[in-house]
Amino acid sequence: MGIKQMFPLKKFIALFAIMLVPLHVLYAQDALPKEEVVEETASEEMETEEGQEEQEEWYEGLVDGIKLRYGVSTTNLSFQTKASGKIIARDRRLEGKGDPQLFPIAVILPESLMNDWSFRSAFFDYSGKVIDEDLAPSPWVPEGEGQNVYFRQSSSVREELINNFFNDDDKKFIEGKDKWALSADTEFEFIYFGYFWGVFLPAFDYHRFFKTGLGVTLSYNNLSVKLNLCEEYKLKGYVSLEESHGTAECVGKKEIDSASYQGFAPEGVFFFNLWERVTEGSVWNVFTLNVNINDSKYSALLNKNYKHHSDYLRDGKQAQYIEVVAYTYRF
Repeated sequence: MGIKQMFPLKKFIALFAIMLVPLHVLYAQDALPKEEVVEETASEEMETEEGQEEQEEWYEGLVDGIKLRYGVSTTNLSFQTKASGKIIARDRRLEGKGDPQLFPIAVILPESLMNDWSFRSAFFDYSGKVIDEDLAPSPWVPEGEGQNVYFRQSSSVREELINNFFNDDDKKFIEGKDKWALSADTEFEFIYFGYFWGVFLPAFDYHRFFKTGLGVTLSYNNLSVKLNLCEEYKLKGYVSLEESHGTAECVGKKEIDSASYQGFAPEGVFFFNLWERVTEGSVWNVFTLNVNINDSKYSALLNKNYKHHSDYLRDGKQAQYIEVVAYTYRF
């Protein structure tokens, strides 16, 4: 009887001992010297700071800064034939056909100095979307007088188009029309990623003059064109070939073909900057010129996609922009 009554007491003592074990461990941790606790906390903070520094270094190594700029882009598409050269192009003397402004923001990648007077650098740029309508016949031969001035291709170019490019529908459209001309609408945007090597003239601690470079770029091209026959490419406010051409309109416009291209193309690139001031936190630039150099192979990219005509007509891309002034905030 006495032995049986002891079993509940043993179980109670065992349960109480188990409950005391975590309390013992907890008080043992609280009893650690303050120095050890501080060391553990400091170690954790150092690990956190090191992780943040690694992230910052990775970020800074990828992007050097953000550029704010003002300038113009002279990038355009033109059209030419194998025999006569350029036959359609943007005429900047026409109102509304001037050079569009540059996309105002650019991402700047890090630059490396090879010595005191030379550099190398990757670059990334976006052209912005450019839409040109009613591009002018070239080489801009005006006909008529007063308020009845119109542009059209020369007689030799018109004959070449009729014999080598126009189909039966085109020939039927121009029949009986003695003022017809060929025009185009274009829409394009380009993304550039490439690499420069170049030299400059150092002056004082922060200044660089005549910074010049050559490089290569892989451009992504997104462009589309429409070819239009005009019953008349009419001008309003025309003064002379040397002065304002006024405004232009493709009267009686008929779309005869279209094409588009999305893809990559390699190009050479030339770079020139008149003056640059570089400090740890910023970069100032005055007058920067970028010109993309592409050969005749580029013009074949778009021609393969015309729907109703052969590739007799060649399309040319001239990519160029001028930064008047730019400021870069460096990270």
